[in-house]
This record gives sequence, C-alpha cells and structure tokens, in this order.
Amino acid sequence: MAVCDICGKPGMGRVIGSENVRQAVFGKGFNPFALGIAPSLTGASSATVFAEWKRTVVAQDTSDWNICALCMAHLQPYIVGKAQAAGVANATVYTGAAIGAAAEAAAERKYQGGAIRASGSGSTAKRWWRFWRT
Repeated sequence: MAVCDICGKPGMGRVIGSENVRQAVFGKGFNPFALGIAPSLTGASSATVFAEWKRTVVAQDTSDWNICALCMAHLQPYIVGKAQAAGVANATVYTGAAIGAAAEAAAERKYQGGAIRASGSGSTAKRWWRFWRT
C-alpha cells in the first residue's frame, strides 16, 4: 500500500523525483516538521528529527517520492521548475553517520552553493564568477 513519503498518510498522491525533494529541502529550506505536517515519531524535538531526516533520507534517497495532496500543497512553493517523477522505484539509504554526513555535505554544496554568495558582514552579495572584482 502506498503512503505519503512525508506524512505517512495512506494512499497514492503525486509522484515526484528525489532531486525535486532535495532541492526543496537543501536549496529552499522546506521543513515538514516545522510546518507540522510530518510526525515526530521519536519524541525528539522537531529540529533534531528534521536534521536526521535530512541527513539520512533526503540526502541519500534516489527513488521517487509519493506526496499526498496536503503535503504537496506545502511543498509546491519550495519546488523549482516542474516537479516530475524520475522513474526510480527503489533506493538504498544508509543510517551510518559518516555516509549520511557525506551525502548531506554534497547536497548542501549542490543546492546552497548557487551563483550568489555573500562576502563578509555588511557587504553586498556578489556573483561567484566576479570574484576578481571588488
């Protein structure tokens, strides 16, 4: 039986690719725990659960995600471009800290490393390819 990959609600929803989810989480800051749509089953704080979910599931999972209508309504503003399935049905996710940290760091670099970086406190944002200009 299909369930929403964010909230766990039974049923088939919209299927989108893991790249869409990674970009929403790492690039745009989507946090379903802070929004109250994903349950914290461990009793830990939403920040702790989000950090672990981000590191182990979002950073590593390459399979498509089934997203219910409610979660998709929350996720849609964080998606860049058209969300679509990639056609990947199965993926392996490792719970080891070293692998999770490496996957998280790679995703952080890919989605937060964008074209604009701030250079110091109080300075204006500069495009990375203009680093030689002051």
